[in-house]
Amino acid sequence: MFLQRPKLNEGVSGTGFEANHRVSLERDVPCKVADEYPLTKTEAVFYVENVLDIPDCQKLLAEDPLSFVNLLYAQTKARIPFTNIPLFTREGVYHPNTDETKELMLSRQGGNCWIINVFTEAVLRQLGLQTYLAPASSFLSGGARMISHPGIIIKDLVQSGTLHLVDPGTRMPMFDAVSLDIAESTPTQGEYGVRFKFFKASMGAIQVCRMINLAKLEKLRSPAPFYLNDGHFWSEVITYNIYESRCPSYFAQVSKNVRADPTGQFLHDELLLIGYPGGDKVDINRKRCIITSRSGSAQRTSITTSDKLFELVEELFPCVSMAALSSSLDYFGKSSK
Repeated sequence: MFLQRPKLNEGVSGTGFEANHRVSLERDVPCKVADEYPLTKTEAVFYVENVLDIPDCQKLLAEDPLSFVNLLYAQTKARIPFTNIPLFTREGVYHPNTDETKELMLSRQGGNCWIINVFTEAVLRQLGLQTYLAPASSFLSGGARMISHPGIIIKDLVQSGTLHLVDPGTRMPMFDAVSLDIAESTPTQGEYGVRFKFFKASMGAIQVCRMINLAKLEKLRSPAPFYLNDGHFWSEVITYNIYESRCPSYFAQVSKNVRADPTGQFLHDELLLIGYPGGDKVDINRKRCIITSRSGSAQRTSITTSDKLFELVEELFPCVSMAALSSSLDYFGKSSK
């Protein structure tokens, strides 16, 4: 049962924000050679085998493509942090180019959805899979929908004609490729205290929705639509337009739009560092560190000094640059005054 109709396929041009702040995004611009992500097959293999620690990756891919993709998906979540640290420096908001985002991934610094997913799609494509980047949208606090995210679609992964979605560049605990042959909804998935499922909202539009506790439903501030399904309420997190393909440069502009969003809800009002090192979910900002087990039990540690923050990040995310963290802290310190 659908409780509130989603505003599907409005795109960026459907919001007053885009018209006031950024140039419009072309919807059907074909990719040019110069616009392809600057990644070679040698670099892709190096990344998978040395950064993600998946040896003999080409053999694994040839033997069982789906199992390989799921392993790459899980290892990306475990070894690459989802963070905005590289994007906010003491000099201000930073917009890395594709060469710089590649270096962030090869050095395990991680990044936001644009950095992680555009790079991962290039890796999969260089390894021989048929992939493309699909635009995904979410709601602004004012109720308008905004293109805000790239999803990765893999064609013909298990047999000809199949489509699968992978999305390592998100805070959601999603670890397996999702078949997009969805009649109405998928079975409930999730760990770490988060339950979710995918719904077919319309032809070509797939929504990932999070289970919402009934007691919290009235307090939820999100303008996103709700479903009542299997006796539970589900709130939309993001909608993927799975039959649309966009270039890396399109999502570079989307990333700039997102970081200029005046509502402050898209990852730039607070330092963000999330990952799954050692199997637990670690979620750090300037004020607290929350470590959640697969079963959903959580341990919260207050952060009262910058020294404590550096200590926790160095312990839990030793791959993260302390110099970049210091620069990002300077940015957020200024913006909060």
